[in-house]
Amino acid sequence: MNDDFEVNEKIYVMSEAPLGDWDAERIQECRDWLFTGEYTDQELADIFVLIKNHVGWLHHELNDPDGTITIDEFKNWDMLCQQAEYRIVHRFLPKYGYRNGNGWWIKESR
Repeated sequence: MNDDFEVNEKIYVMSEAPLGDWDAERIQECRDWLFTGEYTDQELADIFVLIKNHVGWLHHELNDPDGTITIDEFKNWDMLCQQAEYRIVHRFLPKYGYRNGNGWWIKESR
């Protein structure tokens, strides 16, 4: 490496898809697990980050002329990501004093 090269520790590069070769069956298992509600906050956070990062990876693949991902595959993952995000919002925000006011998150008065 050249001595003039400066490393910015705030830049991260993924070298491969975060969830690799998960197929439709594995995605459905994850979706089913999300709807059980039987997980810790840490497990929910961990799976959300993996799914969110994977969707980001797939979005790049989708827009790459040499990419192998189809729009249907991307949509399937994106829907799983939205479902995980929904679980996080509805699990954590009430815990910290917010309620869903029909689309607006409102801080409860104490």
